[in-house]
Amino acid sequence: MEFRITSPGIAVGDTPTGLQGVLTGTPTEVEADDPRTASVEGPSRGVRDGD
Repeated sequence: MEFRITSPGIAVGDTPTGLQGVLTGTPTEVEADDPRTASVEGPSRGVRDGD
Protein backbone atom coordinates (compact mmCIF):
# COMPACT_ATOMS: atom_id res chain seq x y z
CA MET A 1 0.00 0.00 0.00
CA GLU A 2 1.31 3.41 -0.91
CA PHE A 3 1.16 6.22 1.59
CA ARG A 4 2.52 9.72 1.96
CA ILE A 5 4.03 11.41 4.99
CA THR A 6 2.00 14.50 5.90
CA SER A 7 3.76 15.24 9.18
CA PRO A 8 6.71 13.81 11.15
CA GLY A 9 5.61 10.42 12.43
CA ILE A 10 2.32 10.45 10.52
CA ALA A 11 1.61 8.47 7.38
CA VAL A 12 -1.67 8.72 5.50
CA GLY A 13 -2.71 5.51 3.78
CA ASP A 14 -5.39 4.81 1.20
CA THR A 15 -8.03 4.27 3.90
CA PRO A 16 -8.58 5.29 7.53
CA THR A 17 -8.05 1.65 8.48
CA GLY A 18 -4.74 1.62 6.65
CA LEU A 19 -3.80 4.82 8.43
CA GLN A 20 -3.94 3.08 11.80
CA GLY A 21 -1.66 0.36 10.44
CA VAL A 22 1.18 2.69 9.43
CA LEU A 23 1.22 5.24 12.22
CA THR A 24 4.50 5.77 14.04
CA GLY A 25 3.26 8.45 16.43
CA THR A 26 0.89 8.15 19.37
CA PRO A 27 -2.90 8.36 18.93
CA THR A 28 -2.87 11.71 20.76
CA GLU A 29 -0.32 13.20 18.35
CA VAL A 30 -2.20 11.87 15.36
CA GLU A 31 -5.53 13.22 16.55
CA ALA A 32 -4.02 16.66 17.09
CA ASP A 33 -2.24 16.75 13.72
CA ASP A 34 -4.82 14.89 11.64
CA PRO A 35 -5.70 17.05 8.59
CA ARG A 36 -9.31 15.90 8.80
CA THR A 37 -9.54 17.11 12.40
CA ALA A 38 -8.00 20.46 11.51
CA SER A 39 -10.31 20.94 8.53
CA VAL A 40 -13.33 20.37 10.78
CA GLU A 41 -12.21 22.64 13.61
CA GLY A 42 -10.92 25.47 11.41
CA PRO A 43 -14.14 26.39 9.56
CA SER A 44 -16.19 25.88 12.73
CA ARG A 45 -14.18 28.51 14.60
CA GLY A 46 -14.34 30.87 11.63
CA VAL A 47 -18.12 30.63 11.43
CA ARG A 48 -18.58 31.39 15.12
CA ASP A 49 -16.10 34.29 15.04
CA GLY A 50 -17.76 35.82 11.99
CA ASP A 51 -21.35 35.41 13.18
